[in-house]
Amino acid sequence: MDMHGGPHSMVSFGYERCVHWPLLLQHGWAVLALNTVGSSSYGDEFASRLCGHWGELDLPQWQAAVEHLRSEGVVGRDVACFGHSYGGYLSAWALSHDPSLIAGVVSGGITNLESHTGTSDSGYYVGPYSMCGELHEMRDRYRALSPINHVANIHAPTLILQGQDDERCPVGQGEELLGALIRKGDVKVEMMLFPGGSHHLSSTGRPSHRATYYRVLVDWLESARVGTATTVRGHDAKPARGKEEREDLADA
Repeated sequence: MDMHGGPHSMVSFGYERCVHWPLLLQHGWAVLALNTVGSSSYGDEFASRLCGHWGELDLPQWQAAVEHLRSEGVVGRDVACFGHSYGGYLSAWALSHDPSLIAGVVSGGITNLESHTGTSDSGYYVGPYSMCGELHEMRDRYRALSPINHVANIHAPTLILQGQDDERCPVGQGEELLGALIRKGDVKVEMMLFPGGSHHLSSTGRPSHRATYYRVLVDWLESARVGTATTVRGHDAKPARGKEEREDLADA
C-alpha cells in the first residue's frame, strides 16, 4: 500500500515519486496506490470529508481494496504500507490499526497532531483545518487521531525515514515514534535521518540521499517478507538503534 501525501493531493505517476515501484515489482510485490476519501481527485466535498476523520475514513478503504484484490488472487498473505507526509501519517496509523501488516515505512510523517500543530511551518493552519477546530478546543480529537497515542498496537517492523531539515513535518515527529517504539521494546524499529534533507528529499534531494532512501525502503520491506532481521544500510547514512545514536544517524 503506497499512500500519497496531502491528504488533499492525489497519486502521482511522476518517476521521481515512483522510483521504488519497478524495484518492488521486480521482487514480486504488487503496488496499490489509491485516491481514497480526502484526495483532491474527486472534488471539494470528497476531499473535505476527511477533515476531523484522518485515518478513520480512508484506512478502511485501503483495507477493503486489499481484501478485494486478495479475493481475485492478486494479493497474498504479505501486506505492507509506505507513505510520505500525510502518507507517512496514514502509514503510522495503519501500523497501529491493522495487525495483519508485516512491515511499514513512515516517511516525513505526522505522528503527533498536537506537537505538529506547534512546530510545523504549516501546522498553525493545517492542524485547525484538518481537525475542524483549534487545538485548545478539540484537544481530545487531536490526541485520538495521533498515531503516537496508539503505539501500543504496533507490532510490525517499522522504518522511519526523515529529512533533518524538514520544516513541514519536523524531525521530532519521527523521533517521537522512534522513542515510543524503543520504549515499547518488542518491535523492530529503525530511523534514518538525512542531513540537510528537506520535506522533499525523496524527490528533489541530493542524488546520494535519494538513492539511499529508495534502496533502504525496498530492503526493509523485503527483509520483513522473508522473515530476516537485517539492518538497513546505505551509502551515506546509517540507522539509529537507540536514543544515544540518534544524533549520528547519517554522516554525508
